Amino acid sequence: MNKHSIKFRIIALCTMLMVVGFLSRIFFVLPYTKEKVTQLIATQQLSIASYIAGEVDQKIVERQSTLERIASNLPRGLMGSTKELRSWLTSIQQVNPLFRSGLLVLTTQGGLVAGSIDGGMADSLLQGAGPHWIERILQTSNAIVGSPFRDESRRAAILFGTAIRDRTGKAIGILVGASHLDAPGFLYGLSTQKWSNSGSFLIISPQDNIFVAATDPAMMLRPLPKPGINPLHDRAMNGYRGTGETVNAKGEREFSAIQSIPSAGWFTVVRIPLTEALAPINAMIHYALSTGSILAVGLLLALILLLPRILRKLDNTTAAMRDMANGRRPLERLPEDSRDEVGVLVRQFNLLVDRLKKQEAELRLSEARMGHMASHDGLTGLYNRMALINRLQQALDDAQRGHDGLALLFCDLDGFKPVNDTHGHDVGDRLLCAIAQRLQNGRRKTDTIARLGGDEFVIVLTHLQDPRSEGATIAQDYIDALGEPYGINGIDLSVSVSIGVSVYEGQATTVSKLISQADTAMYEAKRLGKNKYCLYD
Repeated sequence: MNKHSIKFRIIALCTMLMVVGFLSRIFFVLPYTKEKVTQLIATQQLSIASYIAGEVDQKIVERQSTLERIASNLPRGLMGSTKELRSWLTSIQQVNPLFRSGLLVLTTQGGLVAGSIDGGMADSLLQGAGPHWIERILQTSNAIVGSPFRDESRRAAILFGTAIRDRTGKAIGILVGASHLDAPGFLYGLSTQKWSNSGSFLIISPQDNIFVAATDPAMMLRPLPKPGINPLHDRAMNGYRGTGETVNAKGEREFSAIQSIPSAGWFTVVRIPLTEALAPINAMIHYALSTGSILAVGLLLALILLLPRILRKLDNTTAAMRDMANGRRPLERLPEDSRDEVGVLVRQFNLLVDRLKKQEAELRLSEARMGHMASHDGLTGLYNRMALINRLQQALDDAQRGHDGLALLFCDLDGFKPVNDTHGHDVGDRLLCAIAQRLQNGRRKTDTIARLGGDEFVIVLTHLQDPRSEGATIAQDYIDALGEPYGINGIDLSVSVSIGVSVYEGQATTVSKLISQADTAMYEAKRLGKNKYCLYD
């Protein structure tokens, strides 16, 4: 190991203070461990809540589907015979353990038709069926869960209801199944199961504002606490599902997990006191704090005195890099005068600086190329349509401020298509480049020469005293120059050009209007026989 390295010096220091260093790390490990334990508790509690919610949901869905199946199998001919209907319901109840508390058939108005239990018990059960519940059953094709209530025996019960429909789908009655919440196979097993040393669960119906079930049977069907007493409970009532810490009605801090029971619109809460959940980690923290305080102070003093000196080079290097990153110092190579890790860092930084400078130069070159491609025609190197519009607008603005004139020449080649068709596009492209070169001959830097596409070119002449006369003269010069033969790949070619000229002489106009006027004049020149120019009047 390199004796000059920072690593060697830190290891030497940590070796002398091994015990101190080990104990000091506890201050960092324990909070992390506490966080992980809390996450584990949250996962465990949420898993238990999901299990309870799934169990309850499954039992409710099982009862709903069973009741729907009984309703679909109910002989419609029995609806008019109370005695036979009651006998049929009794036989069904005997073979179906889910509705041991009773099966009832009601009219669509909620009146009792027949039941598997006597009338007094039936009337007691029907106290839990309100008119709105009857309406909900008739409006849906699925079985509906009613609100939990206490029957005449003070036992908590719940009703399930579904419509009995004829072949046309019309509701002709209502089938109701009753089940006690504490019955075996429903919620009885949950209330007798032990979830932790002092953990507990709640099943809550937010729409009924009651506790449906709880570890403590005395809480069953009690009203919920008022809003503002338990913030986590208030969040759960508003739809929150997950985990969180809260303070219960007894003033004890506890950790809760909340999960939905979708089939009934309920939710379950699994709770465990924080003192129980965090007891192991709290004991560890107490031990670490009581035994490590003095040694931690010693380590802190040692680090304060020694590490700044050891890491001075690194501090200077990072300060230089920070100044370069913030723009307070130009990007440059740092001196390589160290053989330790700082020296390695500096050498790698210098390699990065060299690479960045190279990439910066390449980027500037690429940006220049991209800028040229964005404003120039890829074949001829002339300005393209976008650049033409920008430069024409600028020229028009300059002319308006300086009271100068300008002329726009719209050029369209005559006979270019036969050249393309006869000799191919390669020869046609070479011809266009040669024409572009002739268009540029003798033009000023302030003038603009652009290719719109195909065989159309536009020339903008600026700072003219007599735009009409000068524009006409230059147009004729172009006709003469472009009419000279071209030698392309050993082939003698000839084309002519028709030119439309529009001018600006101080009148209000726009870029698009100038181009349109020149285009109109060009077509007039073609109509007059081609190889001519025409001024727009």
